[in-house]
Amino acid sequence: MTAIEVFGDSLDPDVGLARSLVRADRDFLESLIKIRCNHGLSQTEVAELMGVSPSAVSRIESGMRDLRQSTLRRYAFAVGAEVDHVTRGFDRDKWEKRMAGSRALPSAASLWRSEWSEEPDAVVASAKAKAKASV
Repeated sequence: MTAIEVFGDSLDPDVGLARSLVRADRDFLESLIKIRCNHGLSQTEVAELMGVSPSAVSRIESGMRDLRQSTLRRYAFAVGAEVDHVTRGFDRDKWEKRMAGSRALPSAASLWRSEWSEEPDAVVASAKAKAKASV
């Protein structure tokens, strides 16, 4: 199934919701990597704390896998992160009003590719750069 089949037209509020959810997942993962870097932990050290292989931690940080919450909790515990979940309703009317006057957005397929197009190493490097900048 293609992203367009899943998400439909890019002006559709469902695409806005999908985009928001993907962005939230990515931001969450980047924040965990940043905390790991700030604490001076290597992937190998996190793996030992989690009881998994270093390659498993690399796969977690790549963002390319759909992780279980229990795995993310173990990773967060290993890096010393406290996690708060925030949930709110998606305002479809607000989205539609905002999009009413805009030009066409990128297609859902290009959105899906762009949200996860970075290589795993680039995601880690980005998180490390953000960690250094905040020190």
